Order: sequence, then C-alpha cells, then structure tokens
Amino acid sequence: SNQWPSASSKEGCLEEGKEET
Repeated sequence: SNQWPSASSKEGCLEEGKEET
C-alpha cells in the first residue's frame, strides 16, 4: 500500500501504513 511517488515507492513499500516517509 504505497501512496507515495515512485521515488519514495521503495521506502513506502517497506513502511506501508505510514504516510510520513
């Protein structure tokens, strides 16, 4: 569940559920 841009997709995927990546 990544709601971040492609650039932060790698971090967003790891911290799925957090919007403060």
